Amino acid sequence: MSRLSGRAARQERRGIGGRLWLEPKFAIDYFQGKRCLDAGCGAGRWTKTLNSLGARVKSIDVSRHGLESTKRFNEEVEECSIFGIPARTNLAHAFDFTLCWGVVMCTHDPRAAFDAVASPVKPGGSLYLMVYAPTYHTSPPVLEWRARYHRECRTFEERLAFAYAIADRPENAINLLDMLNTFYNWTIPEAVCEHWFRANGLRDSTLLNRNEPHACALHMLGVKS
Repeated sequence: MSRLSGRAARQERRGIGGRLWLEPKFAIDYFQGKRCLDAGCGAGRWTKTLNSLGARVKSIDVSRHGLESTKRFNEEVEECSIFGIPARTNLAHAFDFTLCWGVVMCTHDPRAAFDAVASPVKPGGSLYLMVYAPTYHTSPPVLEWRARYHRECRTFEERLAFAYAIADRPENAINLLDMLNTFYNWTIPEAVCEHWFRANGLRDSTLLNRNEPHACALHMLGVKS
């Protein structure tokens, strides 16, 4: 019955990115009243989620289109590069919770990017990081796709057609575009992430999706001492 109704497929899609495997899970009231920074907000999906959970969110990005999208449901948006955060005195040690989802590994210097997004976390606050793990994203098929995408695809139409050609199902083409479109796609080992957390005063870093089978990303949380 679940197959006929599509429920199984919907459950599978909900698990994309490891969200169903996070342990310990955040309590439903965890974000209530918290001051949060969505660093690299994109179109604002996590800003919208945090707002719905009772947080007060500031959203930053370098994309004009991303900020216009986020403005639909959040008034406090600002054009700001990840690397520009340390120069913004209004952001220093100002947030209870900073979220940086899928951004650090798509920059030219992931360590410097991490240091930048760690700086707005106030003492006692938390940093949530999602980066690519050195598993799926360094596999031979993905490395070949990446090389072909950047060498052969010149127009958006060619890139879209390529994503559909390699997708296991049509609705997954958008995920492949997200993965391939950025020139930098570093993979970061867990031990390296742990070192970055400690170096920025974020203690007791936790890998939230340790039990996820075939994990292609690391979801890590640390608390600033």
